Amino acid sequence: MIGCGGIIVNKNNEILLVQESNPSPTRHKKWNMPMGRSNSNESIKDTVIREIFEETGLECEIFDFLMMYDFDKDIWNTNGLFFVYLLKLKNEK
Repeated sequence: MIGCGGIIVNKNNEILLVQESNPSPTRHKKWNMPMGRSNSNESIKDTVIREIFEETGLECEIFDFLMMYDFDKDIWNTNGLFFVYLLKLKNEK
C-alpha cells in the first residue's frame, strides 16, 4: 500500500492541519496533515495533490519532498510506504 500526506505552509508560515473524521478511537478528532492512499496507476505526487484538494478544497503545488517511511499495520491496518511532501498554495497573494 502506498500513502502520502502533505504539509501545507502559507506565506505567513502557518501550517494547515485537518481534524480526523476516522471513527477509530486512536484517531478520531485528532489533528493531522491531509493524507490518503494512492490509487492504482496514480503517481505519488498526483496522490498528494488530489488528497489535499479532496480534504480541504485547496489547490496546492509541491514545493519539496520531506520524507518517506515504511509502516507496519499503522495507519490503514496494512504494510506499506508513506511519503510526505511540503506544499504551497497555488495563486497565494
